[in-house]
Amino acid sequence: MRIFIALVGLFLCIGFTEISNKEYVKQYNENGILIAEGWMQNNVKTEFWKFYNHKAQLISEGHFKDDLEEGFWRYYVNNKTKEEGHFNAGQKSEWWTQYQLKDYHKIITQFKNNKKDGYHLYYNRFSLNKVEEYSLDQLKGAWTDYSSFKKDHPDFSMSDLKAKK
Repeated sequence: MRIFIALVGLFLCIGFTEISNKEYVKQYNENGILIAEGWMQNNVKTEFWKFYNHKAQLISEGHFKDDLEEGFWRYYVNNKTKEEGHFNAGQKSEWWTQYQLKDYHKIITQFKNNKKDGYHLYYNRFSLNKVEEYSLDQLKGAWTDYSSFKKDHPDFSMSDLKAKK
């Protein structure tokens, strides 16, 4: 019983030490403008962070794990979402969406280890206008409309994409 109580006490001490090493920090530029804020633990970025430009406008926000981007991130320009997607150990992964580009309303891209790997979908409003297929950043094919893409991929379903986005 004494060993159990000692082990519980040890785990509680370790837990409180971990918590005490974690702090919320704010970073400022030389003009005193907030440029970043988030959690640090043992001098490493962890959990949720926000980053700002020189006008104090939010430019990105997301999570860190061991000082690397992890999970869902969002990027802004002039307070509008311009890009959002997932990181895995600091590298783009899964689906990423870019919004309001010059010729397209949005582009949705699959990534793996920071490389295009899968589909690159171009939308103009709500219709799919162009599809590209990549394997580790190498273009495998391109189609100018959904029907021509579907001819080459008869088993493909848009519902599969919607579930993954």
